[in-house]
Amino acid sequence: MYSLLQPSQQWDPNAAYYPFGIVPDAKIGVPDVLALLRDYYQGTDFDLTNGIAAGPFGNPYRYDTGGETNLTGQFERAISIDRGLFSFVAMARPFLPDHIGAAIWYGWDWPGNTAYHPLWVSSATVPAEYDVCEGSQSKFSLKSPWRPFNLVNNWALLRFDKISLDIRAKAEQWEQKAYAMVADVEKRAQKLDVAAASKLLETSQNTHANALVADW
Repeated sequence: MYSLLQPSQQWDPNAAYYPFGIVPDAKIGVPDVLALLRDYYQGTDFDLTNGIAAGPFGNPYRYDTGGETNLTGQFERAISIDRGLFSFVAMARPFLPDHIGAAIWYGWDWPGNTAYHPLWVSSATVPAEYDVCEGSQSKFSLKSPWRPFNLVNNWALLRFDKISLDIRAKAEQWEQKAYAMVADVEKRAQKLDVAAASKLLETSQNTHANALVADW
């Protein structure tokens, strides 16, 4: 993460210690933070899509053997790991009213192959089925919004080198829609009272998320 945000320092990946924090070389926005969450050492000596363990199709995900082998050592632990059921980026923006400025960008399942979408904390409701514990890893149910994303991610493992490109292209389309929607509704919300603004944000986020899950 340090090398992605502050490449000018030419960080040594084998150093014993790193500073508590850094100042990025340039200002970062939501797309930059989402890119961090999707990282599995692409373009570095530790790129998980390379090597025998990645198989013939560049699969960057590794499974914990749980002591089932007598091998020693571990694979690199990417930021985007297959054990991720969800991820999010929380935003606290003091230059906006609280009911608008406090929001998250939420993504189902593995960060590397998800599509992030906005949720405002002032909303009275969440998108369809987001608050329903229907289905689990051992019980298939499309009532769970997580399931379509997990299903697509599992299919991607068959030919990660090709399928992941299609997923990322689709995610990029939805995130571009989301950025445009956020810019529009937050501008409109600032002209409304708190109740009306919160309702606008709620309706907008739920409509977008429901359409995203259905498309996925």
